[in-house]
Amino acid sequence: MPKRNRRLVLQTILIVGEGARDEAFLKHLKSLYVGRDSGVSIKIINAQGGSPYDIVIFTARQIQNVSYDRAIVVMDTDVPWLQKTANKAKKHKIKLIGVEPCIEGLMLTILNQNTRGSNHECKQRIEQIINGDLTDKRSYQDHFPKDLIDEKSESIPALKEIVSSLMKQE
Repeated sequence: MPKRNRRLVLQTILIVGEGARDEAFLKHLKSLYVGRDSGVSIKIINAQGGSPYDIVIFTARQIQNVSYDRAIVVMDTDVPWLQKTANKAKKHKIKLIGVEPCIEGLMLTILNQNTRGSNHECKQRIEQIINGDLTDKRSYQDHFPKDLIDEKSESIPALKEIVSSLMKQE
């Protein structure tokens, strides 16, 4: 029987978003940047909401069960991150990336749209722009192609951090 070629996974990364939309958008970005033979295995999950501290605790529990090389949390900045949140993340070696004021605000910024107002207003604006299920990564394909993400990564620090987190680290 012929041997099958197995992919060698060199790095494993856990990325946690706050909710289902965060998870879908992050999975879309992963589909743009992480190929089958990239040497990186990325698991993206959603923490199903909660405070920033709750999300860090959720992530810490995930990495207790599975050994990841890196763990990243992408969170809204509308609720202040308390020092205990930063301390817990540091203790568990979890990188925190803040999106202003929320993931929908980041999407609006990428599309050169107004991000003023509350999270709720940002969510409503992005729903008007993207016609589809915002919890499905395929909904983002037409509005967020790789060339746009590449371009905007140069001027949007949070996006640059997210994209670089998807890459293999030497």
